[in-house]
Amino acid sequence: MKILVLKVGIVLLRFVYFFIKLLVPTKNQVTFISRQAGNYSLDIDLLTKYMKENYPEYTCVVMHKEIGKGIGGLISYGFHMLDQMVQISGSRCVVLDGYCINISCLHHKKSLKVIQMWHALGSLKKFGFSILDNAEGRSSAISKAMHMHENYDYILTTSEISKGFFMEAFNAKESQMKVLGLPRMDFLQSKEEKQTIRKRFLEIYPECDNGKEMVLYGPTMRIGCDVDWPSVIEHIDTHRYNLLLKLHGGREIVVVDGNTIERGNHFYGMEALHLADYFISDYSAMIYEAAIAGLPIYLYIYDYDTYMAGRGTYIDFLSEMPGKMSKSMKEIATWIEEKDMNTEKTQEFIRKYVSQVDHNITAELCELIVSCCK
Repeated sequence: MKILVLKVGIVLLRFVYFFIKLLVPTKNQVTFISRQAGNYSLDIDLLTKYMKENYPEYTCVVMHKEIGKGIGGLISYGFHMLDQMVQISGSRCVVLDGYCINISCLHHKKSLKVIQMWHALGSLKKFGFSILDNAEGRSSAISKAMHMHENYDYILTTSEISKGFFMEAFNAKESQMKVLGLPRMDFLQSKEEKQTIRKRFLEIYPECDNGKEMVLYGPTMRIGCDVDWPSVIEHIDTHRYNLLLKLHGGREIVVVDGNTIERGNHFYGMEALHLADYFISDYSAMIYEAAIAGLPIYLYIYDYDTYMAGRGTYIDFLSEMPGKMSKSMKEIATWIEEKDMNTEKTQEFIRKYVSQVDHNITAELCELIVSCCK
C-alpha cells in the first residue's frame, strides 16, 4: 500500500511540474538544495559567496529545509517542494548535497544540469544502494519507487579509488563521476578561518581561555543506540585539556576542569575542527576532514563488531584508517597525554583517498557550475 501511495504521489508531482515548466522560463540561475542542515551548509555558503563575487551574472537561490515531524511537517514540506519545482524550472544548474525528491522523481527540461556533491567528504560508511535492505538502509522497493539518486549529470568524489565506491552507492556510471572534492577542503586549510573561529569560541566559552589544548570528540550517528560519550568525559583529563563534544543532532558539550557546560549549538562540525588540537571519532566521515586539517586522529571503536555487522565501510577499516584506534577510551586518553600519534598513516590515507588537497576546490567547482549553465 505504501508503494502505491508513493507512486500516485509522484504521478501528481509530475502532473503539476509539467505546467510549471511551461509557465516558468529558464533564467541565468543556479539553485542549491539541501536537506542536511536545516538552514545552513558550509559548502553551499562557500559556493554562493564565490559565485556572487566572480560570476555576478548568475542568480544564486539557496533552498534549505528538512522534512518535519507529523502531518504539519509533511504539509509544510509539500509547499516547499512546490517552491522547489518553480526554482528548478527556472534554473540552468542545480547543486545538491543529498537526495532530493523533486530532482530524482521528476522529468526536467533537457537544458537542466544537476551536480550531486553529497554532504560527506569521503567514502567511508556504506550508504545508498550499497546498504539497500540493511538495518540502516532503505528498502529496495521504496528506493525504486522514489527513483533514488536518478537524474544526476555529475557526482563529486575525492579520488580515483573513491570513485568506485560512489558509483556503487549512487548506482551511477563512471561518466557521471567527477574527482574534485568539496569547498570545505579550502575552509579547513584556512589559517584566517581558524583564527576567527577560535576567537568566537572564547567569546562564548571564556572558561576555555586558559592556554590548554583542546580535545574534540565527534562520533557518527548510530541508529537505535546511544553514543558512549560519557566514557570520553570520564577518561580525558579535563584539568589538563579542554574537551569539546559535538554529538549528532547538534548537541554541544564543553568540559573544563571537570565542569560540564552546555550553552546551545554554536559551532558546526567543520568549525569545531578548527578548535581542536586532537580529534577523537569512530566511523564518521569527519575523519577525512580532520586529516585534511592536520589533526592527530584517535578512533574509539568500542562497538566495532556490531557496527560493521549492521552497516560496514567501503575501505578496510582496521588496516587503512588514519591515526590510532582502540576499543578502550582509557588507552586513547593515554596516547593523547603521551602525544603518541600516527601522522605518517594519516598522510598515506590522504594521498590515497583525497587527491586534490592543494587545489582551490571552491573556484574549480564554481567553474564546473558555470560550464553547466552554458
